[in-house]
Amino acid sequence: ADADAASGDGGGAVASASSSKKARARDAKEAERKAKAEEKRRRDALKRARCIVDAFDGVKVFLMAGAFGDWVTKKRYRGLFHHVNCSGFGAHLLEDERLRGVLRPQAVLSAELGRNMTPLKEHQKKEFEKRVDRNAGVLGAVRVGSNLTMTDDNYNIGSFVPGGKTKVAPPPMAEVAVYLYEADKAEERSAAMKAKIKRDEEAEAQARAAEEEAKKKGAGGG
Repeated sequence: ADADAASGDGGGAVASASSSKKARARDAKEAERKAKAEEKRRRDALKRARCIVDAFDGVKVFLMAGAFGDWVTKKRYRGLFHHVNCSGFGAHLLEDERLRGVLRPQAVLSAELGRNMTPLKEHQKKEFEKRVDRNAGVLGAVRVGSNLTMTDDNYNIGSFVPGGKTKVAPPPMAEVAVYLYEADKAEERSAAMKAKIKRDEEAEAQARAAEEEAKKKGAGGG
């Protein structure tokens, strides 16, 4: 019985040692995987940083905080900006004609559209895009395209929580509408957009009136 017990204890020790060895091997493999992943993230971050430095060589960036009316009228910004970018929450500022005062004679405007505004349904995102186009048109700018990669880096960075245990799915890329502003054509383009808006509003009002009239006739006939 004692021999059997000793044999049993020995078998347990062997099994325990084998299990510990496998656990250490798994830990080492996991540590190696994490180290490689971290090195890749470091290389990718360095590559992005170099691209950003190259792209912004000679460019001065201003982050405008505070009330729009405060900074847009400052003399130091008059005719200064080659490019103004608006977030989705600031896209309504595009129609404020005071913005012309801080733009170069030829400038680029960009504004985030509703692609990542999750509360909005698809038809609402399309309506939002139309409003942004309209706002830029009121300013006197014309849309020249859109960019799906402009803010891509914002979603590559910080996609892992501290410790790297939980991966957070990055949001899809934002869509940014791009507009060209030309000072010598701004007034003409703005007038054309305002006239279009007026025609559209009149047509909508007529359509609503006709619909109401049809409802009244239908109710009377019933």
